[in-house]
Amino acid sequence: MDINAPDAWQRAIKPNTKVFYAESISNPLLEVAPFGPLIEFARAHGLLTMVDNTVATPVNFRPASVGFDLILHSASKYLSGHTNVVAGVVAGRGEAVDQTRKLMNLSGVCLAPHSCH
Repeated sequence: MDINAPDAWQRAIKPNTKVFYAESISNPLLEVAPFGPLIEFARAHGLLTMVDNTVATPVNFRPASVGFDLILHSASKYLSGHTNVVAGVVAGRGEAVDQTRKLMNLSGVCLAPHSCH
């Protein structure tokens, strides 16, 4: 889907769609989505907004400041860099993070303490 084509967003919605997922800066094309219209569209359709902010990092862009519900970052390289740890960070609006944490705990996808060195 072309993230810069709002008419494509409407066509992509299915009855079971719950989330609008985007990248703050896409990899590998380095495209930037129109965040304002994207968030407005998602809210109008009752969708949770998630953004992968790995490329931009919080140093360059803070998605919560423009209204994203959940912000994701790949943490694998920050924690290890040796391909022996696969990890990520979820941040954002409290209620959305709490729901995500509950699902992650139930499904067993949280890092073990010895993996976080």
